[in-house]
Amino acid sequence: MAWSPVRRVNAGLVRVKAPGDYATLNSNQLRDGTGGELILLNRNTQRRGSEWGSKEGTVGREPINYFDTTETHRLRGDMQRVNEWLAAADISFVGDDQHPMVRTKQRQMRRHFLLLPDQPEPRFDQSGRLFGGFWETLRKDRRKHIRIGGEKVATLDYGSMFTRLAYARLGIDAPDGDLYALAGTDSYRSGVKMAMNCLLFDTHVRGGWPKALGVGVGDDEAAGNADTPAAKFEARLPEGWTVKRTKQAILTRHPALAEAFGRGWGYSLMHQESVVLLAVLEELMERGIVGLGLHDGVLVPLSRAEEAQEVMSVTAWALTGASIPVSVE
Repeated sequence: MAWSPVRRVNAGLVRVKAPGDYATLNSNQLRDGTGGELILLNRNTQRRGSEWGSKEGTVGREPINYFDTTETHRLRGDMQRVNEWLAAADISFVGDDQHPMVRTKQRQMRRHFLLLPDQPEPRFDQSGRLFGGFWETLRKDRRKHIRIGGEKVATLDYGSMFTRLAYARLGIDAPDGDLYALAGTDSYRSGVKMAMNCLLFDTHVRGGWPKALGVGVGDDEAAGNADTPAAKFEARLPEGWTVKRTKQAILTRHPALAEAFGRGWGYSLMHQESVVLLAVLEELMERGIVGLGLHDGVLVPLSRAEEAQEVMSVTAWALTGASIPVSVE
């Protein structure tokens, strides 16, 4: 087995296969995010309650060394195949005058796995999301400038995926429609979604909302204006929507989720989400379709959107037993 020590190079972590055999990254690799380890493992070092931004504690990540196993070799091989496919693909950005500048060669994807503070041994069944592609950090309005094979792209998204995965784990079919639509929260979908995710991550009684969730600061429509208080928050809830009130409203719509909240399922569900996405990307590759992963969705050439939508639906059903709707924009 090969030991994988970690060192820091500029702003990135580089993981190599043997002690002392440190990779030398050239300027192009540092600029484009290529080279280095593809399977990263970190330990969450925040104090209790700080995950998902509770007002207590701070969040930290400690890089973890691990011994290579059959599992890590397989995981790394999966990412190598995806990255080779992306590196050879015709992906361009037709351009706008906005910043930051888009680097279309920044395509190398890595999987980021996580250990919790009380987990001493390396494991690879928590988180595992893919990061690294230039398209992931682009605002939605800038992604329309991406071209694959010279074509405009379509954005395909799983609907309410995190919550639907929780339902699937409970062995219950999720209700129809938007799972984040609650009475009294018109134009506050972002806040309901974040609140539900918080409750799925929690292992304790939550005392407050994350700092990124603004209460009484304005709705999602107001957040479209950068000069409003609402725009300063990632998500928003109406005035007076405390943890208790919000949880009651959620359970009124989703009584079955009472069994899922407070059990710390978040990172496990995130891993399941990443497994589905990777399987989708692999099937798209088999069909000759370039897919750019977005955690719970993909960008594909517009002409292949319908085919990719079917791939996503079938893959989700096969791996989770859940029927998860896929939208196309």
